Amino acid sequence: MTEANLEQGASKTGKRKGDKVLFCLLSILACIGLFGYLKFQDSVFPSASIKFAVSKAEIMQISDRWKADLKIPGDYPITSCVFNLDEGAKNFLDFKLGTREANRLMKDQAPVFYWDISYAKPMNQETVQAQISPDGKLVAFVFYIDKDRKLPSLSRDEALSMARRFVEAQSGFKEALWDIEKEETRPQSGRVDHRFVFQHKEIDYAGAKLRIAVSFSGNLMTEYNSMVHLPDSWSQEYGKMRSRNELLQSIATIFYVILHPLAFYIAFSQWQKGNVRIRFALFAAAVLTVIFLANNYNDFPLRLASYSSEKSYQSFLIQTLSTPLLNAIMVFCLSAVLAAAGEIIYRKTFPEKIALEDSLSLKGLASEEGLKGLYLGIIWCAVSLGYQIAYYWIGRKVGYWCPIQLDNYQVLGSYLPWIGAVSLGVFASTSEEILYRVLFLGLCKPIVKNFWLANFLQAAAWGFMHSSYEQQPCYARGLELTIEGMLDGFILRRFGLLPCIVSHYLFDAFCCVTPLFKAPPSLMVSAAVPFAPVLVLLFLGLWQRGKLAAPLKNSDLPVKEPQHTAEEEEEAHIHYEPLKKGRRWQLALVIALGLSLAVFADRKIAVLGENLKPLKIERHKAIETARGKLAEKNIDLSGYQVYTTLTNGYSPHQEEFQYIFEKLGLKKTIELADKIEHTSIVGVQFRRPLDPNKYGAYLDEEGKLLGYALELSEDSPGASLDRGQAVNLARSFMLNNRSIYYPLQDDQYENQKQVHRIDHSVTFKVPTYQVAEAPLKVSIQVIGDIACNISHTWDPPDDWQWKRKLRKTKDEIADNFGYVVKAAILIMVILAVVKIFRHHRIVWKPAMKVALIWLVLGLLDTGNNLINIYESYDTAKPLQNFFLQSAIEKLGLAALQWLGVSLTLVLSLAALPAEVRKRLRACVLMLLPARQEAYTKQHRDYWLDAILLGGTFTVLSGLLSVLSKWMKVLFSHELPCSFATGALADAYNTYFPALSDLTDLLKQAVNQPLIFGAAAALLITLKLRSLKFIIPMVLTLAFMQAVYERHTVDIILKFLSLCLSFSLYYILILTAARRNILTLILYSFFSAALARLTIFLDGGKEVFASDIATVSVLILLPLTYLLYTQRVHELAKRLSRR
Repeated sequence: MTEANLEQGASKTGKRKGDKVLFCLLSILACIGLFGYLKFQDSVFPSASIKFAVSKAEIMQISDRWKADLKIPGDYPITSCVFNLDEGAKNFLDFKLGTREANRLMKDQAPVFYWDISYAKPMNQETVQAQISPDGKLVAFVFYIDKDRKLPSLSRDEALSMARRFVEAQSGFKEALWDIEKEETRPQSGRVDHRFVFQHKEIDYAGAKLRIAVSFSGNLMTEYNSMVHLPDSWSQEYGKMRSRNELLQSIATIFYVILHPLAFYIAFSQWQKGNVRIRFALFAAAVLTVIFLANNYNDFPLRLASYSSEKSYQSFLIQTLSTPLLNAIMVFCLSAVLAAAGEIIYRKTFPEKIALEDSLSLKGLASEEGLKGLYLGIIWCAVSLGYQIAYYWIGRKVGYWCPIQLDNYQVLGSYLPWIGAVSLGVFASTSEEILYRVLFLGLCKPIVKNFWLANFLQAAAWGFMHSSYEQQPCYARGLELTIEGMLDGFILRRFGLLPCIVSHYLFDAFCCVTPLFKAPPSLMVSAAVPFAPVLVLLFLGLWQRGKLAAPLKNSDLPVKEPQHTAEEEEEAHIHYEPLKKGRRWQLALVIALGLSLAVFADRKIAVLGENLKPLKIERHKAIETARGKLAEKNIDLSGYQVYTTLTNGYSPHQEEFQYIFEKLGLKKTIELADKIEHTSIVGVQFRRPLDPNKYGAYLDEEGKLLGYALELSEDSPGASLDRGQAVNLARSFMLNNRSIYYPLQDDQYENQKQVHRIDHSVTFKVPTYQVAEAPLKVSIQVIGDIACNISHTWDPPDDWQWKRKLRKTKDEIADNFGYVVKAAILIMVILAVVKIFRHHRIVWKPAMKVALIWLVLGLLDTGNNLINIYESYDTAKPLQNFFLQSAIEKLGLAALQWLGVSLTLVLSLAALPAEVRKRLRACVLMLLPARQEAYTKQHRDYWLDAILLGGTFTVLSGLLSVLSKWMKVLFSHELPCSFATGALADAYNTYFPALSDLTDLLKQAVNQPLIFGAAAALLITLKLRSLKFIIPMVLTLAFMQAVYERHTVDIILKFLSLCLSFSLYYILILTAARRNILTLILYSFFSAALARLTIFLDGGKEVFASDIATVSVLILLPLTYLLYTQRVHELAKRLSRR
């Protein structure tokens, strides 16, 4: 025996002794940990005091009795019952009052926990919802009644008297202890509705109040709702606190997002080299997919709570059953990719460990490493439970806040609750251990050259990814799991991946089945089921110990290293056959005549919203005007940040205009809308960090004030006007700023008592603009003594609105067939990707370089839009947190877009035929000035033909759009409308409007060719480019989109329009692929540029003068470039002759 063998044997002997000592120590710690968890769990993680005195079946009976007692009409065959809670109230009471007092209040008084029962009848708009406490008391009951249902009406005093008596009977508190906090009267077409919100005078939960809302629809009580009303200051305080958690998670998300494309790259690149264990990856993916499907179908009783009566129950069933199947395809693919990538990295990083494919085989289980792994996984789970208790026990001593634990009681609503525990445990353990412990650690270690540093980085990335938990301070959860993640990394290095997955699975499964320990005995027994698989594996391993051959080691499966070969450059040979001179003149004539015809025909017919009113106030002037108007109301805007919006006033009322269209026709609908609406409403909003108060003003196209926008906290000071003063103030403001609404009729009134003021909401009818049974209603709020927040709406009959919402049989069939089509497309994409990687040479670098175009355009666009960054700002967050989180999100989104475009380009270029790739290469060379004399004429011809062909297809596309518009106006039963003003908003709300025009148009120019190229590559790869396949596919896709139209004539019109568009695109792609690829790019560019120019010309020549100039120059740029190259060519020829 050699000296090396002797040293190796001694090393193994020493390792075994060390393992024995470690196992003994961990076994002791496991016993201590399990004892500590059972002993101190309730004190460290106090559970909510929920008294399940009534079974779920009895809860349903109680709810049914209330429905009968309240005389709710109708039969509702679809019922669901799930456990729920008011999460905000729970956290507030726990944080402000402490765990013990909060638990006492939630158990005896505060309505926080309840069973949520829903009643519905298919195709019936009236539904019922009840909330019953765990001990069987009524928490809430709401009957969502048809507002057109005719019922006898009550006077205000009659309704109030009945409401007070009901509140006293249900709450147990006398009438005198309840103040009216809010009151509302709503006249309906066949009755008068009343709503009262009562607040208890004496009960105060550290600023939160006990409130009860009661509503009457006519003489029928339709709402009783008890609630804990939280102060506005809490949302700011809690939001600020939570923003730190969200920031830490956003930082950790960077690594989580990076790991997924890395896994994809590793899996497919190693597959091409023959290193992927295909059977293992597919088997692992299949197991995870089966568990995913089982869990989804097991949760059907919970999904039933989301049923909407707008669709039939049969359609709901089909969609509920088919959606998991569609998602399962993605689960299978992602699982296979992670399994393949993880196995490769695990094999390379830990060559001495058992191969993953043998880890759960009998050979692997019966081996020393397998048995150690199973046993260690079990005891490490117990150690983890004890560690968590110890960590937060110490944490509470130094000021940690751990909110009251609410076990996952919703699991009790599933068919087999233990399936949810198995699913959570399996998915969390496998995905997180593969992503962080294997991929992150394995990839990071060679870079940092130190295991413990790499181990710390993976543990921190994993730990702080869980920062969204509510524990405080914000780093509490992340620090806890970072420590545990480092220990998991040590176990991985010493004992392999198996104990990490087993302990993680057992821990999560245990947490998930905790509610079953408090359930009836029949369910309590099932809590043991998730742990049975681990015990069975341990038993099998012990039974077969020493009887089987040794399992495969990672070192037995060597990773093949790539053979680096020089990439062959394709010869830059360009040969282009230009169009004949006569054909060029024909195309030029088509462009001239077609463009004139399109413009003439388009102007001859009008649709709703297309007649833009010119915007005449620039952004800086609008901000200045808004500041002045708010200053007139004594509003101090010091320290406030500003952002602007530009919105179309027509689009929010599209459904209302549809009703008017059906009653009055298109011409009168447009006339009426143009009187009331504005095509460009400038909103100027002001926000201040950590201040809940928000101020703003809305201006019309000329800069005149339309109204104020105020959002004040309940404790902000203000006037306390009575009803008469508030209504008069509202009328006065309308007369001065919205005289178009006059004369007004009183309709609805509501008031709300705030801490230092009284707010009012007044709704008027405008009889001048009533259409049939749809009155125009204008609502305005009076906050203190400021009239603000004006809105208007036509109010069509409830029956008409409900019929518009209803899903027809054809829609439901289309929905279901749509799932089949989506699944087919998804499978086709997956098969194409697999085929491309198997049979084609993949070249990454060129595609990734080209994709930088998208990255640069995206970053430029993002930077240019930062002028309006405060639009997404939540004032509860500190400003620096918001900036950092926004930067992470925007940069991460740009990086993901770059990776997505890179992958699309890589696959498309690999799949396209060699001839098309040559033409694409020629196109790239033709984009730049010709460097060789031989190519100069071809370069000029190439650009000239592309301009003519691109312009021709642009004009043809425009003519198709005009034709479609004419057909809609002449034959459609749906209101033809156009609200395409997004370009105005894009240009208005940027630092440099010209840059916005440039980036938007360039993105349009490259995005559409990318989509067309990817679609062509897909069909070519699957050998489906024959017209025998393409025509049925196009007809199917066109019909799938058209069938959702409500009327047969609209289905036919949309189907024909889509078929013509698809035909044009097909000819365009063929022309580009066979002759001139630049045609496709210029078509996309010209189409977007002309549409943008038209909007700018109509929307405001004064404000958008620079945009008009920029877009005009960009449209002429290809022709200018062509003339420039021609001039350079002629100059070069003259010089050469001399």
